[in-house]
Amino acid sequence: MTLDEGGWRRRAVKVIAPPTGLRAIVELFWIDEWSAAEASGRQFRVVADDAPHLLWHVGDGARGAQRLSMVGSRACHHDVDLSGRRLLIGARLRPGALPALTHLPASRFTDRSVPLAEVASPTAARTIRRMRAVCPDAAVEQLATLILSLPHRHSTMDPRAAWIGALDRHERTSVAELERTLRMPARTVRAWSVANFGMGLKRLLRIRRLHAALEFWLSGAHDSWTRVAAAAGYADQPHLIRDCRALLGQAPAAFVARAG
Repeated sequence: MTLDEGGWRRRAVKVIAPPTGLRAIVELFWIDEWSAAEASGRQFRVVADDAPHLLWHVGDGARGAQRLSMVGSRACHHDVDLSGRRLLIGARLRPGALPALTHLPASRFTDRSVPLAEVASPTAARTIRRMRAVCPDAAVEQLATLILSLPHRHSTMDPRAAWIGALDRHERTSVAELERTLRMPARTVRAWSVANFGMGLKRLLRIRRLHAALEFWLSGAHDSWTRVAAAAGYADQPHLIRDCRALLGQAPAAFVARAG
């Protein structure tokens, strides 16, 4: 979420570490509060992402229209209408967490937003319908408690998926290397990856490499796209531009310019 819309919200988002009991399945929580002027008439481009999320949207009004959704991995960028947005509370889940949380393949959620009540247990669904985000920090605690009640307590993430999900996004690796480590044929690896991550390993690694490139630029670690491309593992700058256009719909310089 710190890369979306060219990094526009990097300074606005409050990032919160998950409690110890959730760290195996949640990477982080965040809070993003919007003014009416910020949310008015602007499209917001969300980056392709290998990780699923739980998103709690709160809209206009005293209590605000609220919805809690499970969002799968994104194979490509997505444009969001910000109209009426006032508060977003999110949990970035570990890649590979969805089968443990929902008992469904991750591919069921890829590029989709599904009301969480539709895939939760009846008890959890009743809790979800009663939840109200009044104070943002308290809402994070509610979301953490809810995740603890979901089915992952009765099942565990595939340790191979957990290992891949924990790889450093700046670390250079290849599908062939992962296939050798997993000791599975290529076709079996692809089917396994789609079930656990919602996409094949090749796309997952492309997305991670693009994230690394954008992070290098936005953090100021490198001052030219040529250096960014080399540091992130691209063959050259045109390779980075092609991947960025394929996954984000724009060349990298144009994408980060969206932040204004």
